[in-house]
Amino acid sequence: MRLIAAALVLAATIPALAQSDRDRAYRDCSPHRLSDCQDSNQLFFASVRPDPKAKAKTEFPHALSIFLSEAPKLYARKYGFAPAQVAQEGLTGPGEHHDHLPGGGWFFDGFTPHDSPDRGAVLFGEGGAIVAVALVNTDTDAPGPTNLGAVRLRIYCHDRDPTPDQLKLLRDWAKGDLIGQSLYPGALPVRRLAETTIIRRDGTKWSRIALP
Repeated sequence: MRLIAAALVLAATIPALAQSDRDRAYRDCSPHRLSDCQDSNQLFFASVRPDPKAKAKTEFPHALSIFLSEAPKLYARKYGFAPAQVAQEGLTGPGEHHDHLPGGGWFFDGFTPHDSPDRGAVLFGEGGAIVAVALVNTDTDAPGPTNLGAVRLRIYCHDRDPTPDQLKLLRDWAKGDLIGQSLYPGALPVRRLAETTIIRRDGTKWSRIALP
């Protein structure tokens, strides 16, 4: 009987401990404490969503806004959106990656809730500074008609291109669960990324480099 009681206590304790760990991660996660994070959502909120009392964090959204300041707008038909806004939306949904990389950096990914295939990723340096931001979506570079669902990967960086390892990581991530999937019911499956573009800021000027 005592063994059964002990087992029942343990079974009740494990979910509580897991919830405690998640609460702690929401509380402590920040760009300077990435090892405390469990997913990208915790960089935005101090408690579990959809808690109406969830407090929004400001450090990471502010860092994204600064990193992508004045970057060329993205367009959905005639509507233009700042990449900083698109990146925040694309990282709010908790992704599968919060990976500590060789050399000390981190890789986080996320998705835009209810807006397939829009996703975002961010590479952090060892000290928590943003090194690159990646966006996967069907947006265009200028206002106009729909592009028939062509999916593009855009990689934003400062002063230098991503290293070959970083570029491979981001391309593999972008293709990972996208290729072979339909963007909406009845659509043909995505067979490849239509384009990969590096968008780099040198000083205050942004430039685009399309990759093969």
